Amino acid sequence: MLEKIIEWIKTNRLKLFFMVALSAVLVLLYVDNTVKINTLLNDIAKTEKKIQEIKTENEILKSKIISLQSAERITTICKEKFGLHKPSKVPIIIEETGDEK
Repeated sequence: MLEKIIEWIKTNRLKLFFMVALSAVLVLLYVDNTVKINTLLNDIAKTEKKIQEIKTENEILKSKIISLQSAERITTICKEKFGLHKPSKVPIIIEETGDEK
């Protein structure tokens, strides 16, 4: 039996070599594909983390904008820096008439 296997190997050396070579190439392609997929998954995870950080920073900036636009802050700045104050009485609005043009 062993002699038949050895004889088959001797007669089919080229076929056996190509089968082994093809198997090796397929294994290398599979490993390469796996490495590339893992690299892409890592890139996706890093990008998602960066997106989340940017969204958090965006929310912080939005809250700062809201606090900077608050009426209390603007009123305080007007009083302290420019010496402005609220009028004691409501201003009178004078309407224009059509004759003065």
